[in-house]
Amino acid sequence: MIIALGLYFGLRTHPVEVAPQLSAPAPVPEPVVPTPPPAPPAPTEAQTAASVTDAVVRVYPSWKAACWDSADPATRKPGRYSATLAFDATGKLVIFGIGEVRGESDLAVAQCLRKQGATFAIPAPGRPVTFEVPFRLP
Repeated sequence: MIIALGLYFGLRTHPVEVAPQLSAPAPVPEPVVPTPPPAPPAPTEAQTAASVTDAVVRVYPSWKAACWDSADPATRKPGRYSATLAFDATGKLVIFGIGEVRGESDLAVAQCLRKQGATFAIPAPGRPVTFEVPFRLP
């Protein structure tokens, strides 16, 4: 009984410390990855054709100056030509050529046109495209 009283009074004078209960860790939220804006739609065939035609129209004055205006006026003759342009899916020029209408063009002018630099680019059509753009000189 003395032991019981000692335990009783001993425990009363020394409070028992209870360890705090650990709660489960809070869930870590998933990082929010911003979604990129949707890609703009690829241009239509008509829009791409208009871009190619506009590109040829912009370069026409320099072709005329380099090939028609510098040709011998005594031998040059007006002619019909066509520019063939092929672009990859990103709008980068991959093929460039100048065609001439047989019997209706000047061979010397056509050869000069073929030597002109081709730095065409169009908005990315999303697929490979080829166009033929007819034009006349002068």
